[in-house]
Amino acid sequence: VLSLVTVIHLGRVWLSEVQNRVRLDLNSARAAYDNHIKQIERFLLASSLNEELIWAAEVGDRTRLVELLERINRTGQMDFVSMIDVLGTVVCRAKNVEKFGDDLSDNPLIQQALSRKEPVSGTIILSPDELAAENPALVERATFHLKPTPSAVPTKDKVRCAGMVVAAVVPIRSDQGDVVGYLY
Repeated sequence: VLSLVTVIHLGRVWLSEVQNRVRLDLNSARAAYDNHIKQIERFLLASSLNEELIWAAEVGDRTRLVELLERINRTGQMDFVSMIDVLGTVVCRAKNVEKFGDDLSDNPLIQQALSRKEPVSGTIILSPDELAAENPALVERATFHLKPTPSAVPTKDKVRCAGMVVAAVVPIRSDQGDVVGYLY
């Protein structure tokens, strides 16, 4: 009887310890993830203070904006960087220069940034078309093949191409404090 009680007690102690470690590991992972999102936001916020960028956004110098976005993209080691006007329309992209003029105002992060006129960051799912617009290479990176498993919900899909993206949208402000565009 004593050995049975000891085994049961040790099992409970062990389970409690495992659950505690898992909780701590999940908290650490969440903190690291949140920190990564904030780093992207802070980097774009610092980039939005560049006087050349502000000037190019104010006058609509798309050629100069592309050069500056390419530099921001390279320096920040981003998968994509775009500049959006105050209505949510793409002015230019660093990784897909030919693709501009599309409306991103339905993107949840961009919607929040447009309404708040403040930096917004988070995680969103982009469709294959949205990924391709930002950076055509992202579609291939996001593609994965589905494998049926006993617990999976049945589907006819064999491949998925949508991508989960950590992103930030920050306003670009003129010297007078007016928003002249957004980095995304």
